[in-house]
Amino acid sequence: MKTKVTKMLLIAFALCSWVGAFGFTSELGYGVTSNPFVASTLTYTLGTGTTQSLITAYNTVASTTICNSTMIGAQVNGSSYYLEGAVTANSANSTITAITFGGSNNNSATSTVGVVYSDKYPFSTTSVIGATSVTVVSKTTAWTTYAMSSIPSGTKSFRIYRIIYYNPTTKAISSSSATGNSPYGSGTTFYCGYVGLTVTPAGPAAPKVTALSIGGTAGTFANDSTLKVNLPYASYTKGQSVSSSLISATTDSSAVTTQILKGATDISSSTFNVGDTITYIVSKNSLSKTYKVITSADVPTPTITTTSSTSQTIKGGATISSIVYVVKNATGATVTGLSGGLTSNLNATSDTLTISGSPSFATYPDTIKYTVTATALSGYTGSAVTATGTIIVRDPSKKSVAFLYTSTTPPTGANKLYYVLNQNYNVDVLAPTTAAAVDAIVAAGGYDLIVLHEALSSSSAAAVELGKFIGQVPILNTKAHMYSKTNWPTGAGGNGVKNDTTINVNTSYLSHPIFSGVTFKSDSVVSMESDTTGIVRYATGVTYGSGVEAIANNKESQGVSIIEKNNQTTSDSKKYMLIALSAASENLNSNGLLVLKNACDYLMSSAVYVPAILTNLTVSAGTMSPAFTPAKKAYKVVLSATATDYPTITPTVITGATLDSISKTAFSAGGVATIYVTSGDGITKATYTITFTDSIPTGIKTATSTFKVYGNGSAVIIEGAAGANVSLVTVSGIKLFTGKTTSTKETLPVSLEKGVYIVVVDGVATKVLVK
Repeated sequence: MKTKVTKMLLIAFALCSWVGAFGFTSELGYGVTSNPFVASTLTYTLGTGTTQSLITAYNTVASTTICNSTMIGAQVNGSSYYLEGAVTANSANSTITAITFGGSNNNSATSTVGVVYSDKYPFSTTSVIGATSVTVVSKTTAWTTYAMSSIPSGTKSFRIYRIIYYNPTTKAISSSSATGNSPYGSGTTFYCGYVGLTVTPAGPAAPKVTALSIGGTAGTFANDSTLKVNLPYASYTKGQSVSSSLISATTDSSAVTTQILKGATDISSSTFNVGDTITYIVSKNSLSKTYKVITSADVPTPTITTTSSTSQTIKGGATISSIVYVVKNATGATVTGLSGGLTSNLNATSDTLTISGSPSFATYPDTIKYTVTATALSGYTGSAVTATGTIIVRDPSKKSVAFLYTSTTPPTGANKLYYVLNQNYNVDVLAPTTAAAVDAIVAAGGYDLIVLHEALSSSSAAAVELGKFIGQVPILNTKAHMYSKTNWPTGAGGNGVKNDTTINVNTSYLSHPIFSGVTFKSDSVVSMESDTTGIVRYATGVTYGSGVEAIANNKESQGVSIIEKNNQTTSDSKKYMLIALSAASENLNSNGLLVLKNACDYLMSSAVYVPAILTNLTVSAGTMSPAFTPAKKAYKVVLSATATDYPTITPTVITGATLDSISKTAFSAGGVATIYVTSGDGITKATYTITFTDSIPTGIKTATSTFKVYGNGSAVIIEGAAGANVSLVTVSGIKLFTGKTTSTKETLPVSLEKGVYIVVVDGVATKVLVK
């Protein structure tokens, strides 16, 4: 016979410190000679997880004393705060049968607190077994002791809240007043001076079954005393006789005895039938536990799985990516809804069903919605198992564009980028957020062009990833701030200037296809936006050459607003272009829309525009200034004073353009060389000029010369230098004559104005005054 032992224990709300090993002493309550709470050694845990020291509760508390902030042991003053108590691991089989606590509220009237019970230790919010509201007196009333004895059976822990919501149906607690939840506690600050509890130590526990199987098939626990064993249908059928010796169980203790019953009949050495509910009893030391074992051999539910993309968008006549379904626990599968040339094939050996083909229709777009239905095994009584998919078939005569945006709902309006795309192409508005999502878009291979909208953050993983595919797929980028990001070209994006809605086209690109049909405001200026608050953005620090060309600058010439990258061949359709815009003021005018439409057509074509430019220009002698750049068209070269002819001029034409000719003026007249270039399409012409001049002579020699040079009126005469090389130069370095003397006294064929001139005879310079 069990003996019920009860003791009142003092608790100080630290999960393992306040109960300890249950030091059973006399009951503690009011009038004790030591403090119930000791601040220096004990702690309690608030609902926020913050551990704080307890406040000392004075031992002078009497029934007539008002509870106040200097006399409390613990204060529950937040909606998520609580005080918690539990049995310990040393008394895991014990239960709490009564709780007593002393305290009051912080209100002028009575209020309530909520006490919630759990059958776990420490407290578990997923294993609540009940809740109670307890009325507490106001701060103006004597501190009162509250005893709760109607505690749910099996309670091992509890919490005291100022307010908590409890759902009696689901036995769940929360801080929400949702439907089905009832408030326990009124939400008023609660002061607690002490808590005591009564526990009932448990006697020896009955043995338990921790696992049970039949013929190797493991059962599952439906609850603490019920298991279900679903035997494999391939080996067992309902009603089939099974030997009880196939039942095997694992228990939590040794030396146990077992008994198997069907009804009241012991079948431990007999049989049962599949579908029977039998009783399994495990006993030790006169203690036993009974389990209900439900047997079955259910026909399994069919399964249909796939790793293929079941929703695809393709052009008419194109082949879909094969869609492969794996069908298990079934004799096969059927497909309905296929049309346009799609077919299915069932492979019974591999349990797979494959949908493939190249759908086409008389009119586009068209949508194929199909359903795969598994053919269930005989005896299956559940619902049909299906899988569905959608194939959108688009007009093959239209290009397909992936429009990468911040959502799948695009910005609308006839002045938006999406408008011009949607009017001319098959457009999918996508909102990828990860690099993997962009990888999948590219890998699908169904898009002729990918457009990156400026609204995406330049730090977006998706936007950054797209740069990896420049040169691999056609891309139109409208965000200048992608420059300098990982995977993207070097440089930096700029915001531009407010009201800057135009671009300045570099003259070499005036006949570029993206400007076909565009109206120029003046010379090479194109208006892109109609909104006076618009901004055309730009990039700086970009490396040009090797197929990277600067097409147009923003109005303020702060940087480049249109950049193209191609491999300079007519077979490349993997071109890239930046047309820098501002998403915040996307208000494109007809010209801007046309530039973007032309750009899309160009990027999706095989043509590559080749401008009329040189990629290099060198001379074999002299110094050329400024340093060569393709956009600079005029240069100067300073030669030595003794030069008598042009140096070698070597122009390098961009691949695909044509070097028409190099023309030169008479070298003795100063010397100007002109290089003529024609663009790849034969429309645009460009000219580069080099003006040659002599260097100003230094170190004038006359005294030791064997010849004589002097002025005579407007002429210069040389004596004693037959067959000498002669140059006549102004003091500013302009060459007036270059030639060779043929007699011992020769008048140079130049009529001069008054002034000082330099005559160079076989490298010897003489200063001559013409009066």
